[in-house]
Amino acid sequence: MSELSTLLLDILPLAFGAAVSPTVLIGIILILSISDRPKLSGIAFYFGSMIILLIVAAAGILLGKGVAVASSKPPSVTSAYLDLAIGIFLILLGIWRINKKGSDTPDKGRFGGKSKSSISDFIKYMILGLGMFAVNFTTTVLVFAAGKDIGISSAGITDKVTVVIVLTLITLLVVEIPLLVYFTMPERSEKLLNVLNVWMQKNSRYLMAAVMFVFGIYLMVKGVRVLF
Repeated sequence: MSELSTLLLDILPLAFGAAVSPTVLIGIILILSISDRPKLSGIAFYFGSMIILLIVAAAGILLGKGVAVASSKPPSVTSAYLDLAIGIFLILLGIWRINKKGSDTPDKGRFGGKSKSSISDFIKYMILGLGMFAVNFTTTVLVFAAGKDIGISSAGITDKVTVVIVLTLITLLVVEIPLLVYFTMPERSEKLLNVLNVWMQKNSRYLMAAVMFVFGIYLMVKGVRVLF
C-alpha cells in the first residue's frame, strides 16, 4: 500500500467525524434563512470555516513534524501516545458536553442586522464562520489529530497536500451540503433545511457527545494497539 493510501486511511475517519458539527450546521442554515445576502454570506462563512480549519491542520502538521524530528522513539510510538492523550481528552469533553446546561443553538442576534455593503457582509460572515469553527472543539481536536498524522507521515509533499485537500473538503461537508442544497434547489431548500435545523437543535448535545465518545475510544484503541 502506498504512503498516500495509508495516510488517507488514517485521516478519513477523523475527517468524517470532524464533519459532524451541529452548531456549525445550525449556523449556516440560519445564515441562509435570514441574511439579506444569503449566497454571499454563505460563501463568506465557508471561507472563514476553511481558514480556521487550515490553521488547525497546519498546527497539527507542525507538531507531528516536530515530534518526528525531536523524539528518540519511533514516530509511530510517539503518535500513539498523542492519539491516546487526544482520545482521553475527547472522552472527558463528551462527559462535559452531556452535563452542560443551556442551549447549543447559535444566537440569531449575531446573524441579524443590515450591513452597508456586500464587502462588510462578506467580512462579517467570514469572521463568524472562523469563530464558530474555532470554538467547535470536537471538530478542531479531530482536525488537529489528522494534521498530526500528516506531519508524522513520511509521505511526500504532494501526497500531504492532497490529503489536506481531502481533509478540508470532507470536514466542510457540514457547510458544503446546505450551500449546495440552497444553490441547486432555492425554492425547496428552506423547507428541507428548516426540518434539519429543528432536529439538530433538539439533538445536537447528544449527537456531539456521541461523536466525542466514539472518536475518543477510536483514538485510544488506535494508540493502545501500537503501544501494546
